[in-house]
Amino acid sequence: MREYNETASMLKDAERLRDSWGKHSKTAGLSKGDFAEAIRNYNALRGVVKALRWMLKDKRVRDPLS
Repeated sequence: MREYNETASMLKDAERLRDSWGKHSKTAGLSKGDFAEAIRNYNALRGVVKALRWMLKDKRVRDPLS
């Protein structure tokens, strides 16, 4: 089982990466493929963030699958 601090660190990294992909998706002149990749990664990382918050017992996340 992972330590709390390790999971909290992963959460911070995932949030930074999610935000980076979100910014990248708004870059002018992206090709359709690059935009799709950015949105796909952004949405995947939203799920990762939610699951990590659930693991850390964040009261805002009742069910990581919903």
